[in-house]
Amino acid sequence: MTTFSDPYASSRETTEGTVFSVTGGDWDSLVTEIGATKEERVVVNMGPQHPSTHGVLRLVLELEGETVTELRCGVGYLHTGIEKNAEYRSWTQGVTFVTR
Repeated sequence: MTTFSDPYASSRETTEGTVFSVTGGDWDSLVTEIGATKEERVVVNMGPQHPSTHGVLRLVLELEGETVTELRCGVGYLHTGIEKNAEYRSWTQGVTFVTR
């Protein structure tokens, strides 16, 4: 692994390569820094952006240039199986699941 000084890279190398922490609108400088390396694969964490939807869904995209090469989906801890539970309940019992 090569080490180089990068303001956006984490302090350690991982098995997946260099880790970049990007916040706000500094994508242009990140693209410039990545352009200096030969690696074009970028891993981006996506998901709902509203605070009330935190933990519902996580999408991890691997990008090569502008092409999505791999997508990993993670259903979050807020998935409680309401639909499956409602299958075994009466109408009056199911109302308590839906209102929560």
